[in-house]
Amino acid sequence: FSNFWPLILIGTFASIFLLKKAYTSPAGKLIVDRAILKIPMISKVVKVAALVDTTRTLSILIAAGVSILESLDIITETTSNIVYQNALRRIRQVIEQGGTLGGALEDAKIFPPILVQMTSVGEQTGHLDETLGHLAKYFESESEIAVKAMTTLIEPAILIVLGVAVMFVVIAVITPIFSLSSSF
Repeated sequence: FSNFWPLILIGTFASIFLLKKAYTSPAGKLIVDRAILKIPMISKVVKVAALVDTTRTLSILIAAGVSILESLDIITETTSNIVYQNALRRIRQVIEQGGTLGGALEDAKIFPPILVQMTSVGEQTGHLDETLGHLAKYFESESEIAVKAMTTLIEPAILIVLGVAVMFVVIAVITPIFSLSSSF
């Protein structure tokens, strides 16, 4: 570290810059969003949060009399995950061609079966806005559970990282003392 610190510093800043640049490009953001959806605990939180936002917003917009196509446009623009944005665009195209919302959600294959089934029931009964409102509440409770599970798993990881850091500090302090005492 003492000999190569300028290279390490430049490499760190260059890596951060390149990652930021890649994340701001559409292709890079898609890669990052796909990767996030594959990380076990984090993906659950991201998926459920996207479902809460999507179902709540769609419920409010439909209840206000906004058409499904316009509602899907609005939701697509407000969704931050590119994977979900692409799925919502495909859903909009299916509905525009005369398909049902439930069928389009099922074809997307990233939405849970409960959303697909409840949306189909809501469409058939004519109470889609109420059904989506109930789904938003359900996904909100799922989101709280997922966040609690994630924080429960993060605590031991933080303790391990802190333990390793303390171990390195102790070794860095004790090693010179032992080498000094062995020279006598």
